[in-house]
Amino acid sequence: MTSIWNETGSDSNYEHARQANGLAELREWMDQQYYAEGLKDYLDDNFLSELRNNGFNARLWELALAAKLKVTGLRMIPTHGVGPDFCIELPGGGRAWIEAVHTGADDAQAQEWMDRLQAKGGEFDTQIDEVVLRFSSSLYGKAVKINQKYLSTVGADDFMLIGVASLDIH
Repeated sequence: MTSIWNETGSDSNYEHARQANGLAELREWMDQQYYAEGLKDYLDDNFLSELRNNGFNARLWELALAAKLKVTGLRMIPTHGVGPDFCIELPGGGRAWIEAVHTGADDAQAQEWMDRLQAKGGEFDTQIDEVVLRFSSSLYGKAVKINQKYLSTVGADDFMLIGVASLDIH
């Protein structure tokens, strides 16, 4: 059977999701969405390589966002890696372009948070400034990317959206 999980990868979060007994439902859901629901047609050609080797959580967010967009019933237009991540044809004839961004703590920050959590016996308050900085930096970075790379693709009357998530699977 064709499965996302048949190959090993160098991303530690991918390998954790691939091997953890408690994540079997996630693996089944991802296979179902990617293959059976045909979402692979709307994701970048390097999706599986990136998922396995360089950004599991970001690719998981892209797959989840694609799944949500598909159930809207609006026509999804494959972008084939040209322009933002997703394109939706709107009922009035316009388009909505969506660029997905994953924001989360880097490995060092995540480890620091885990250490602080364990030191307090499971009680820890994330500093709101750290979260706000991470989200605003991600939004700013995507806005710059959109201005530099996508203005020739996105029409003047089209909508441009940025979908942000901060989920992490460790």
